[in-house]
Amino acid sequence: MSTKQIKAAVKTLATMPRSERAKLTEVELEALGIDRDDLDFDTEEEETYEEEDDGESDAEEETTPQKASTDKGKSRASPRPDQTTSTDQTSSAAVEDLSALTNAQKELLDYLDEVNGQDAYSNEDAALGKVSKREYLVLPRGFEIPRVLPKDVGSPTIHAKFTKKTLAEIYVLNKAAAPDGADSKKFGLLRMEAVKMGWVAGQREIRREVPPTDALATFMIDLAQERENLGRYRRAAFLVPLVAEHTFRTMGHHFLSGDAATYEKRYKDTLRACLAEDVHGILGAGVQYHALFHWVTPERARNVLMTQLRTSRIPDALEIRANAAPAGTALVTTSSAVISALKAANLMTDLQLAGGFDFDLIQNTTGKIKANPTAYHKTYYAYGMRALGTEDRNALDKAKEEASRFAPIAQAFIDAMFQDSALGNAKALKKHANDNPVLVRRATRFFRQLSRKEAKNFAELFAKEATE
Repeated sequence: MSTKQIKAAVKTLATMPRSERAKLTEVELEALGIDRDDLDFDTEEEETYEEEDDGESDAEEETTPQKASTDKGKSRASPRPDQTTSTDQTSSAAVEDLSALTNAQKELLDYLDEVNGQDAYSNEDAALGKVSKREYLVLPRGFEIPRVLPKDVGSPTIHAKFTKKTLAEIYVLNKAAAPDGADSKKFGLLRMEAVKMGWVAGQREIRREVPPTDALATFMIDLAQERENLGRYRRAAFLVPLVAEHTFRTMGHHFLSGDAATYEKRYKDTLRACLAEDVHGILGAGVQYHALFHWVTPERARNVLMTQLRTSRIPDALEIRANAAPAGTALVTTSSAVISALKAANLMTDLQLAGGFDFDLIQNTTGKIKANPTAYHKTYYAYGMRALGTEDRNALDKAKEEASRFAPIAQAFIDAMFQDSALGNAKALKKHANDNPVLVRRATRFFRQLSRKEAKNFAELFAKEATE
């Protein structure tokens, strides 16, 4: 192979992310004149801080066998907005004379470069949402981030790893990064508390700046004004990333501005269940539940939750919700809940035989989903997970088909029996049930008539109901 051909092959590989290079087949490698060992190089910038493995211990690998062993699919594996893509592009940009432009115009062009330096469309960005580089977490240049294991995030001892000067610098830098219209003091203090309790773990959405020399003086003035709220801010910095993970897991997104009322209600309700409703409303919902802690990835938040699940730091409400069904599977898991209710009412067996439903498939698949919800999430790579294997994916698809067929009966049972319960608020079945509205109405009348049948004694109360 000639020197010119080798250079061409290396240049081609240098523009490809490591995850894409790994997909090259042996035939493609042979065509390039290289072997698989030649792929082991990195095209991304080297970070100025230490990246931790986010607590991926041997024990965790045993309990989550589908955990990805590389960075493929993780949110931090996406190309950085400021990443250089080619030497030619860098050199051509360097010779441009933009000295006649104002600072505001130069900033606008920098933002244009940031937008153009990203994929035109990204499934990951669509699910996780995006913040501008200006809204990234800001850390001082030269500051070495302490390694904090997931089990220690929020521990009262972690703050000792930071000097007061460093905390002041983190506060001032992030105060300046607050979105327009947001309370910059609260924004800066909330981020400082999050860093101080250990949420940082090599995430992608972090940038570095030189802190101002008067950072400590500014910090002391602002701290005195917010003294009474510091405990509230500390609770918020710990709980909001955890509640955001639950929201992302069950609703598919952290926050959607187009459906802001729905998402804000979800956060408020979950925080109320955690006995921390005062955490809600510190900042506007779009800032507090999106821009503020967007840099804390679902993977990091999930690892913290699961390693601390049996500790006093995790509210009971989040412990109960730890294995809540992920977005994209509610049709199956809600159907399973209805099947359990039918079984409790001594109706399941007769209905299964009459309708020819495979309830075992639905319930077994639900068990697998709840045992490993992040693997079944539609944005599984946000948790550092691999895609489901063929067997599990096929089983899930078959369970969805069976649940869809069962939906008219299941929805009728909910409408007749559970209108005022949590199950009555479930929406997963309605779309599929509406495909057969006649059956829904007939089944609803049947279940309502059945519910009105009065028992004359305890024997009849617990007896198997007639289906006539």
